[in-house]
Amino acid sequence: MNGVHLDDMNDQGISILGCGWLGMEVAKRLIAKGYQVKGSTTRAEKAELLLGAAIQPYVFSLLSDKIEGTLGDFLESPLLLLNIPPGRRDPDVGRTFPLKIATLLKQVPNKSNLKCIWVSSTSVYGNLSGEVREGHALSPATQSGKALVEVEEMVQAAIPHTTILRMGGLVGPKRHPGKFLAGRQNLRGANQAINLIHLVDCVGIIEAVIEQNCWGEDFNCVSDGHPTREAYYTYAAKILKLPLPEFADDDPSIGKTILNEKVKERLGYSFQYSDPFDMLANKMA
Repeated sequence: MNGVHLDDMNDQGISILGCGWLGMEVAKRLIAKGYQVKGSTTRAEKAELLLGAAIQPYVFSLLSDKIEGTLGDFLESPLLLLNIPPGRRDPDVGRTFPLKIATLLKQVPNKSNLKCIWVSSTSVYGNLSGEVREGHALSPATQSGKALVEVEEMVQAAIPHTTILRMGGLVGPKRHPGKFLAGRQNLRGANQAINLIHLVDCVGIIEAVIEQNCWGEDFNCVSDGHPTREAYYTYAAKILKLPLPEFADDDPSIGKTILNEKVKERLGYSFQYSDPFDMLANKMA
């Protein structure tokens, strides 16, 4: 793909909307490469943390009809990473989240020249069964999933050079899978395949997209391995010596197995945590 190489854009940099668990690690990686990073947060007290990491902080919140706070020149970078989840606690998320993103997009200058990465989720595939590749029709089953599908289409329509990364379940420091289902009972989907990705690989894929100027694409971002929910989460809880999850034995569904061939073939990306069980060996509590 044609475009500006990462090294050619270092003088201008990247704006990261959502400098949280993932966004902060992306920022640190790019700063180490000499990149100038602008980062957003909704909490004023976090601005000092961003400054301490050499990130230029911007404090604002996206609302359905306005931006509350100081946007300033945040959107004037040549590269934009949009990394904010819909929010599961909002009962009206299917309506409000797309409105928030639409409000943001109205403020974006030079949309035709901007390079953008939208961090989405494999939840856009909903309750599909069997192997799922990027070409499958999107079939979200939740309000947040439906919101993500609408926003994917919205962002790509507004910013043509947008690449969508559909992340699986996020695992890494402070997100140990052993805590996800520990002690829960009568769980469904014992035989369903899991679709996880480690933080290290999330950052690595984002970096690969930027370095290779790979725009206008969509990628499934999950590890190679897909053990069953029962086998994996039982073992993960044992590692932390937590109460084991208990699964119902009357659910024959196999769920979906998200395939990652495209991200490996198109970007030449090699997963550092290709096996979800390897993620458990690293201390992540």
